[in-house]
Parts: sequence; structure tokens; C-alpha cells
Amino acid sequence: MKQKTLEAIKSNIETDGLINTSEQFGLSVNKLIELCDLHYKTFEDIDFQPHWGGIIGKIMFENGYGASVIRTEQSYGGSRGLYELAVLDNDGKLTYDTPITGDVLGFLSPKEVTNYLIQIQDLK
Repeated sequence: MKQKTLEAIKSNIETDGLINTSEQFGLSVNKLIELCDLHYKTFEDIDFQPHWGGIIGKIMFENGYGASVIRTEQSYGGSRGLYELAVLDNDGKLTYDTPITGDVLGFLSPKEVTNYLIQIQDLK
């Protein structure tokens, strides 16, 4: 990719955010992370462990926030193979006091989980 285009994409990420830039340039979030050498964690970075007949993974970010991602028969969307996500505070406890959500988020695809992980990483 040409250097000027890459610089324009990076500038756009700074002003409009990674998800909006992805949509504007028609590139996947993961492709933008790779092209621009960004340090966002995505769905693929979650270390899932067995949990209640399903899986659970927790991931923490440099800004002190994190996420718990779960898929079980009892989680929202789990019976459909989808994921539930909760935002974690700096103590690793659920928090409902962020602009992202005041509850857990359910029925999420891996791509949607990644989009929420990016939003959590961008919290100040």
C-alpha cells in the first residue's frame, strides 16, 4: 500500500476511530490493525477456557478496562453459537458505568466482539 494512503488511513483512525475508518475505507478492522501496525487486541487474542459446558475468556487492556466474553447454553446467544460480552473495570469486576453499555451485550459474532473490544480499549 502506498505510504500516502497509509498515512491518510492512520490520520483518519486518529480522528474518526478504527471502526469508522474500517467502514470508510472498506477494510476489515483486523486488516487495518495489521496494515497500520496498531496494537489493538481482538477476538483472536482472547484466551478461552472451558466454563459451564461452554467457554469463557477475560482480557485486560492498558487503559485499565477489560472484557469478559462467554459462550454457554445460558449466555445471551450461546445456544446459537454467539457470544456475550461484559465490560470489566481495573479490578476485573463487571462495570455498567461506561458509554459502551449499561448491561452485558449478547448475541455477538466474533467480529462484533472485536468491535466492542476496540471501543473498550479506546475508553479514557
